[in-house]
Amino acid sequence: MGSHAIIDLNCDVGESETSDGMRHEHAILPFVSSINVACGGHAGTPETMQHIVRASREHNLFVGAHPGFEDRLGFGRSPIDLPVEQIIELVSRQCRALQAVCAANGVKLHHVKPHGALYNMAEEDRSIADSVAYAIRSLDPNLIVYALADGVLMSSCFAHDLAVWGEAFPDRGYNWAGKLIPRNQPDAVIAERDTIISRALEMLLNQLVVTERGPLKCERINTVCFHSDHPEAAYCVQSVQSSLEKLGLKLANAI
Repeated sequence: MGSHAIIDLNCDVGESETSDGMRHEHAILPFVSSINVACGGHAGTPETMQHIVRASREHNLFVGAHPGFEDRLGFGRSPIDLPVEQIIELVSRQCRALQAVCAANGVKLHHVKPHGALYNMAEEDRSIADSVAYAIRSLDPNLIVYALADGVLMSSCFAHDLAVWGEAFPDRGYNWAGKLIPRNQPDAVIAERDTIISRALEMLLNQLVVTERGPLKCERINTVCFHSDHPEAAYCVQSVQSSLEKLGLKLANAI
């Protein structure tokens, strides 16, 4: 694989309040090493945060905050034009909410990963990326940020002296610039499980993402994300974890 020792499989969780949705999320937990917990913006309640943080202890998972725009109807995936001061406040408030739940359960908040449109807008606008990075550093300068590998938010976090794990998405389509194809466009979401699995391994082992025009080299992929609302997520992450194990590669929580 590439030169990066950290290998992490992450999943966005705490996003469903239904019993079926929660069962689907729990089926993923044994095979990932970190989770990103919805903390009251696009999804999540005090109850779901408590539930998923307690479950994280059973599997020795790194727990991260997953702040997003407070747009539950659109699941935080629609752009919202906010002043930077409001973005800082939004990220800070949601992360503090999860941080309090973690503290109450003897779990340390490990990282922050913006959600949906906030994540994507940080890749298009350096001032938004700087606002996110500023909010995280103000909360705790030791927090790690999960950011698009080789992207704008990653660069901003480095400038704010924050540690970053470069992220890639095997269940999402990429354009030639190395950005995610918007979900309202064709080829934005990868449906086939075998394609998702092969892309995840290519990302982690060879630091490559497959774009609409062919493979693109990324220098800093440490973690790949599996969206828990994808119907194939549990199967795919289990297959990837098994493949890495057969290669003698340990996930971050086992190092």
